[in-house]
Order: sequence, then C-alpha cells, then structure tokens
Amino acid sequence: MFEKENSGIQVQLVQMPNSTDTQRNTYVTQISSGSTTPDVYSGDVIWPAQFANAGLAMPLDQYFPSSITSGIIPGGIQADTYQGKLYAVPWFTDAGFLYYRKDLLQKENLPVPTTWPQLLQEAQTLQSKGDVKYGFVWQGAQYEGLVCDFVEDLAGAGGNVLTSSGQVVLNSPQAVKAVSFMRQLITSGVSPQAVTTYQEPESLNAFLAGDAAFLRNWPYAWAVSQDPKQSKVVGKVGMAVLPNWSGGVTGPAALGGWNLFINPHSQHVDQAVAFIKFLISPEAQQFIALKGGHLPILEAAYNDPQLQAADPFFALKPTIVSRPSWTPNYAQLSAKLQVQLHNAITGAETPAAAVAEAAKEIQQVVSGS
Repeated sequence: MFEKENSGIQVQLVQMPNSTDTQRNTYVTQISSGSTTPDVYSGDVIWPAQFANAGLAMPLDQYFPSSITSGIIPGGIQADTYQGKLYAVPWFTDAGFLYYRKDLLQKENLPVPTTWPQLLQEAQTLQSKGDVKYGFVWQGAQYEGLVCDFVEDLAGAGGNVLTSSGQVVLNSPQAVKAVSFMRQLITSGVSPQAVTTYQEPESLNAFLAGDAAFLRNWPYAWAVSQDPKQSKVVGKVGMAVLPNWSGGVTGPAALGGWNLFINPHSQHVDQAVAFIKFLISPEAQQFIALKGGHLPILEAAYNDPQLQAADPFFALKPTIVSRPSWTPNYAQLSAKLQVQLHNAITGAETPAAAVAEAAKEIQQVVSGS
C-alpha cells in the first residue's frame, strides 16, 4: 500500500524473533555497533526511555509536531517521550484480555468470571465435567510476557511494583497474593505444568486447538481465533476484561503496543519519516485493525463502525496498567523480576521469598547500587 503511494521508495521487511527480549538485544547490538540498518524499527512500548538514554533512537520532534500527533490516543506520545523529547511514534496499542469458550460456559450454565477465584472454580468445573483438558492458559515463560501477566494480577489485587516517584513497593501482601495465585493455577492442574514455558504463541495454540477454556492474550488473538485455517473454536469464543480480586483494579490490562523508531545512523531519514507517517495514517490504521487484530492509536478509529462491528474489544472497558518503564533501567528491573516470578511459579522458591528477593534486587537497580 505504501509503495503504491510512494513509487520512489521501496520497503524491505525483516521478520524479527517473536520474543520482545530477543528483539531488544538484537537492536541494541546492531545499532550500538553503528549499523545504518534498519532505518525504521518497531519496538515495545517499554523501550523509549531505555533506547533514548542509550542513543539508540533518533529524536523525532521536528518530524512529528503536535499537528501530526494530536489525534493519537492519550498517553501514547507521553510514553514515547524522554526528558522532553520524542523518540518514537506509536504504531498500535495493546492490552491484555480474557478469552473464553462461550459454548462451554453456556453448556454448564456458568457466567463469565469477573474474579480470579471465580475463574479458578469455573475452570475446575469444566475440567471435572470432561469438557476441556486445561482450564486456563497464559504466558509463564521467563520473559517479558510473564511480567505483563504479573502486573495485571498485581493491579487486580491492588498492588504496584514502583510508585511514579520511583519508590519500590513490590514487597507487599498484594504481590504475594498475586504470585501465590499464579502458582496455584499450576499446582491445582487448572494450568498445565508446561505453562511455565509458554509465550503468546504456545498459549494461543492450546486455546485454538480447543484444549483450554480460558486464555489471557492480546487483541490480535481474536482475529486468529476466528480464522478457520488456524482455529478449531471459530464462533465459540468470547472476549472480556481480565478478572481481579475484591478491592483491586477492575479489568486490569497491561499496556502493550509497539512504537516506530528511526535508527540514528540511518541514511534514509526522509524516507523513514514518510513511511512512519503512512503507518499512522487512518488508512493504514484501519487496515492493521481489521487484518491484524491490533488496537489503533488514532482516537478517531474507535468511532469507526466497521471496526466496531469487526472486533468485540472496541466495546470493552479495561483499566490500563503500565509497567514501570519510565525508568531507563527498566530492562534490568524486568530481568530481575522475571527470574523471581519464574522461580515462584515453578516452585523453586515460595511466593513470599520470591517477592521479597525481587523487591530487594529491583531496589538495587533503581538506586544504581
């Protein structure tokens, strides 16, 4: 679509590994070595502060003034700004949702769960009736996805990792409650032991095969679940906000999404800017929403009748929960948290011990000691 409108520019797509951590390491190595490619790269919503601080992204203010970015959803530009300068442009946003087998819930006369204990109980009921192999699948591998799942559970319990001022508040009863529940999902048999190795594709594949009653995943999973070439549960899937506990944040959804950066060593900056402007245009935004199942970053898109009819998540009202990515040390913070969370859900450490150790290590990262 872009090349038809810009005949003098050719775009070469380079497919990256699925893991956001692997992608990050690849970009850091490549760009820090002075490579002029890629010219434009897509990056996780948690990267702007890290990449700006490390000189891996070009400041974009002169190319994307407020006259261009004013239609972007609230918080999008703020998340891409570091020390007063814009270092990325939002491409699509993301949030965690609950997918469920509406046919199985109807069969057993069960409501869509709104709390985690309710989900656990309903999953066990569906398993005991022989309706499904697994109750709930999610992302339990030691990577960034595990942090996303955790911050949703933590917010649902009423807790946080850091305050906006950088105070570490992770070591709390709410955090222990959230981690204990994640471990309980496995020990109860509601989630398979293998969930500790699952990233998004593995959890989605189990759900698409009809093996799981509930799934936590991003909006793209909806489009895939309705594709008969990939899914055995077409027409049997419902979508809702994630559960919580009494007193916690209602419908917590980790803020995800991907941004567009320009390599500071690029020799094709004008062409890169033109490409990014196209990708955030109404035409391109509608396309990735309809074909890719991604949430657009333009506010106007959410009033598009065609999009509203295509995807149920436009009618849902999650409470967006951010990971503490405003610190340029977020990569180190997340790495520490990933290890301890994985220790807890695999049973290598108790939830309380893992939370306490994670809080201690994060404090060292934040304080620079």
